[in-house]
Amino acid sequence: MIIPLPPLDEQRRIVARIEELMAQVREARRLRQQAKEDAERLWQSTLAETFPRPGAEPPPGWRWVRLGEVCEVWDTLRKPVKKKVRIPGNVPYCGANGVIDYVDGHTHAGEFVLLAEDGGFYGPGEPTAYIMSGRFWANNHVHILRGRPDHLVNQLLYYCLVAYDLRPFLTGATRPKLTQGAMRSIPIPLPPLDEQRRILAHLEAVQEKIKALKEIQATTDAEFQLLEQAILDRAFRGEL
Repeated sequence: MIIPLPPLDEQRRIVARIEELMAQVREARRLRQQAKEDAERLWQSTLAETFPRPGAEPPPGWRWVRLGEVCEVWDTLRKPVKKKVRIPGNVPYCGANGVIDYVDGHTHAGEFVLLAEDGGFYGPGEPTAYIMSGRFWANNHVHILRGRPDHLVNQLLYYCLVAYDLRPFLTGATRPKLTQGAMRSIPIPLPPLDEQRRILAHLEAVQEKIKALKEIQATTDAEFQLLEQAILDRAFRGEL
């Protein structure tokens, strides 16, 4: 292999220049990471401002209710299937933390909020729940909920579950579990339906802004990688 070999003084100058430029890239990466964390904090603060703390006085017109009072629970239709006996298809097979496979057939059809029964993330702001629409197959590691149409909009139920700390409702030491009884007892704030729709519009607008920020940040990260490679390429062509 033949490599270009500049004089030692020139080597030192090139190395110093590379380190200077790479330091600038690292600083830019740090600022990008800070912006990403700021976007996450924006979402956390938005949820905290939207939903009152458990036990606090609710806003006028709101009231505290138990989850089981305003939700339908569709757990009886769940059916776990081991991977080796699943029939491949195009229907999502859902577990505690999202879609884990695609199969033939389904257990549920419609729009539901899926909440981890065990093996999930239950802290405030964590992905405790997710929404599924259309046909899907649910295993026994996830609760299947739907807001009662005259009480609770599904999307607000989802945001509410994500906003709160559900860890106090878990049982079991080795593999914490959110039993159906404990789930039904979870207190949630219930605004009037018109207010629910207004809140949803606000939360979705914030989500769109955060999504746009993340897309920009993802592009920037790819550009950083290209920039680092370009610095090295120029260095070995003697252009620094």
